[in-house]
Amino acid sequence: ERGVVSVCGGRSATVILKEDGSVSLWGNTWANVEAALTGGVVSVCGDNSDDFAALKSDGSVVCWGMWYDGLNTGPEMARLTSGVVRLSATEDGFHAEKEDGEMVAWW
Repeated sequence: ERGVVSVCGGRSATVILKEDGSVSLWGNTWANVEAALTGGVVSVCGDNSDDFAALKSDGSVVCWGMWYDGLNTGPEMARLTSGVVRLSATEDGFHAEKEDGEMVAWW
C-alpha cells in the first residue's frame, strides 16, 4: 500500500494507518468498525490479544478486535469519547492520556 504512516500487528491481524487518516485492516480483525476508520485517525495500536485501538482527530477512541467484536463497551469507553491526546498498548490492554492529564486504562 502507498502512503503508509504506521503498521501495527497482532497475532493474526495487521492494521495500517495511511497518510489520509484512513485505516486498512488485514487478517482476522473481528471488526465491524470500518465506517469509523475511513478518515480522521491519527494513531493506532494493538495489544498481544489481537485487540486494537485508534485515536481519532476529534479526541475519541475506537476499539475493536478479539474481545471487542467491533464494539466500544465497558465503563471506560464513556471517558474516551473526547479529549484523548495519546494512546498506548500494553500486553493485555490500553492506556489513554486525556488533555486534562487524566489517564484511562482498560483491557
